[in-house]
Amino acid sequence: MRNKKLNAERAAVALGKFFIFKKKIYTEEEYKTTSRFKTPFKYTTLIRLFKTYDSMLEELDKSIYAKEIKALKPKPKPIPKVEAPKAPAKPKKVEPAKAKGGKDE
Repeated sequence: MRNKKLNAERAAVALGKFFIFKKKIYTEEEYKTTSRFKTPFKYTTLIRLFKTYDSMLEELDKSIYAKEIKALKPKPKPIPKVEAPKAPAKPKKVEPAKAKGGKDE
């Protein structure tokens, strides 16, 4: 168990160097599509070590490159306030028009 955790820590350091060199943290889909020869580990190796891509990102936050990694993470965009929709106007009641000059009158 200790050996696997140690390997995960070493992998986090290597990934930290990689992301700092690229000046970008890849999303899971970007990392999957990137060639093995351009990344330090295959995607399947990451999953074997960290179980999920999100847990790998959490491990990066604990590594020695934590400050640099946090600076690379995209900042969340502010969500604009959306006004509540107004209730639709009530339809006016329309009375049927009275016929003029009919035989029934």
